[in-house]
Amino acid sequence: MNEADPEPGPRGGASTTNTAESGATVGIQAENVHNSNIYIVPPDATPQRKYVVGVNYLNGGVPGEARRLIDEAIASGYDTSEVRFHLVLALLSKRSERDLTDEDRERVALMSNRPSHAEVDEWANALAVIRDLLNHMRAPQVDPDPVLAELAALPPVQHGKILRHLDLMLTGVLKDRLWVEARGAAEHSRLDHDRSGRVWAYFQPTPASPRARVPDDDPLTLGEWCRAVVAVAVFAVAFSRLGYVVLADSSPLPMLSLLLVVAAGVIGVYAGSVWCHHSARLAEKEWEHANARSVRAPEQGFARRVEHRFQHYSHKYAPPEPDLERWLTETAGIRSTLRDEIADLYQGVDRVTEVDWLTRYLIRDIRDKWKNGTLHEYREQYRTSGSVIASCLVSAAALIPAGITVVITAVHVDPFFSALAAPLALVSGWAAGAAVLKLVNRRRRLAENNQEHTEALAARRAEHRRWQEKVKQTRPSEEEMERWLDCDRKLFLDAALGMYQLAWRDIIAHALLEGPARPYRRARENNGPWRYSKYDFHLFLITRYGVREVGAELNFLEATTHGQDRNNFRFDAVSSVRVTIDSQARHVLELTLTNGPARTFRIADPSPGSADESDGADDSTELDLDAAGFFHALHVLEAIAAEGRGWIDRGGIAS
Repeated sequence: MNEADPEPGPRGGASTTNTAESGATVGIQAENVHNSNIYIVPPDATPQRKYVVGVNYLNGGVPGEARRLIDEAIASGYDTSEVRFHLVLALLSKRSERDLTDEDRERVALMSNRPSHAEVDEWANALAVIRDLLNHMRAPQVDPDPVLAELAALPPVQHGKILRHLDLMLTGVLKDRLWVEARGAAEHSRLDHDRSGRVWAYFQPTPASPRARVPDDDPLTLGEWCRAVVAVAVFAVAFSRLGYVVLADSSPLPMLSLLLVVAAGVIGVYAGSVWCHHSARLAEKEWEHANARSVRAPEQGFARRVEHRFQHYSHKYAPPEPDLERWLTETAGIRSTLRDEIADLYQGVDRVTEVDWLTRYLIRDIRDKWKNGTLHEYREQYRTSGSVIASCLVSAAALIPAGITVVITAVHVDPFFSALAAPLALVSGWAAGAAVLKLVNRRRRLAENNQEHTEALAARRAEHRRWQEKVKQTRPSEEEMERWLDCDRKLFLDAALGMYQLAWRDIIAHALLEGPARPYRRARENNGPWRYSKYDFHLFLITRYGVREVGAELNFLEATTHGQDRNNFRFDAVSSVRVTIDSQARHVLELTLTNGPARTFRIADPSPGSADESDGADDSTELDLDAAGFFHALHVLEAIAAEGRGWIDRGGIAS
């Protein structure tokens, strides 16, 4: 399954795909709930707050919840022309005249008048236009030009909201007259506000917190410390005895040899420790950058998914040909080392996409260092200088003859004690030197690793903040997401009308079933409806001669439709319509035709955890169904299944 890239970037000549592993079920690629408060109503919310959240729901395409909250605001005394305007829109949005009950009509008639205490303003004028539009719908033979002129005279905010939310209410000639404007607005708005450059951000999961591998260097044990202290102490005692004897002899050459032994020993230990440390660190870094064992891809699990992401971004951010193959070859080791680090640090993370931000950062960092020639700068850092090597070798060369001179002199002056002290000094000196080297180099290595960890963590934290801020600034609002989706719906509907060469005056009713198309990403605002990266559209156009059906898949990220199919059937061909909740708690509509098997349309997938609930439903599913206009579609299809042409002949008016 292909996964859209969240950030534009250079690509190489090859490409990769995010492919499911063996035995996996391709479904949800990623899902996220944004931590916002646009749909939050606290228990002690004021009427104004309820109204604001209600309008947010209306703008987000959930008129049912908007009706409830705005009604509560009015009941609490918050009653203005603006509030009534939005309540009327919530009552009519995603509903046709056939969906309204008598109570709904009475409520619309009452709320279409401005409050007695309110002044005449743009909101009151907009209410009057809605009232005139509805009156015209009940008397379609009347010339529509006056009410259309009133609508055109409204400010853009009120004008746009009426066109959007009264979409299903307007039919016939009036719809024909307004459709050109609505279609043109949809064509103009479907990609506005940089949709193609921003919509990806809505589906981005919350990035996992930045982490870096903590140095695993173990401190010296008590036993190692004790052995080092004992070795140094024994050497000090034995060498002091030899030195005392040499100084007692007072001969110039032995005394000079003694000073040379001390100087050569100190210089040699220091230079040797630097040489050994650099050699060990260089070997470690080379292993990280060319680890043949690590290059092999992990076989399964989270680590395998991390490998897929590293491969994907390694090609996405790779330099172009002819450097592509060289880049992949020369960076294979360090990329696999970092891959293993990420797989280890984040093995408890639910979704690999939560660490994509870090994967991208690491790959870009490797690429930049590779391009500017600093990928292997550690070789210069840990290159042992010639002066250090020379100091070590010269010290060793000087130490041997000087040491022999000291031992011979000491044995000549004091044979018994010197014969004991000389081999003891040699053995303990070797042990003490090795212990000191180990201690010093361990501390150096730990200090450098801690420094690298601090720098890596700081850089990753900075990238994490940058990525969070970028997603936050880029992510579209709920209103933008709903407006873009509404534009996609209108253009899909317009294409269907053109395909069947139908005008709105030919359409008695229409219904659009809208559900997720797998594989998809999904995300939502807290307490809001799920929005999907892919949708399945199934449109039913009801005319006096039958039902025309058009289906297609909408790629919301790319604003394109694919795989269009068509179907036609008579009213009496629909034998039953029912909604079921399957074993995975998905809402599925089954449409059974007399001349074929039942057809299923998945309408809503459950939220995480809802499948475990006893009744198989959850609050967010109701929001999803409302946002998808499902209740209107279900009403139309059920009416056709139950009454057939009789529903058309009697006008389908709800009692």
